[in-house]
Amino acid sequence: MLGGLKAIDSRIDGLAGSETNPDSTGAITNVQPLATFQGQLEPVPGHDFHDIDLKIFGGDVSPTRGASMQGFVKSRSRTALHS
Repeated sequence: MLGGLKAIDSRIDGLAGSETNPDSTGAITNVQPLATFQGQLEPVPGHDFHDIDLKIFGGDVSPTRGASMQGFVKSRSRTALHS
């Protein structure tokens, strides 16, 4: 959500624009700075443990998992379905 701020201030460790994230079907989604105002984030993305875990680990629950950061679109889709 805040990664796009790098375009405004290059000191921010944000998105380069080439990042992707799979959706709930496995289709690849490119990052897109489309929200022009805060109200476009409705429903609010989940902040509970499961949502954060999904965002960081992409649904991998194995004991040797790594932080792939591949669950953001999946989490957003999950939030939209349950609102």
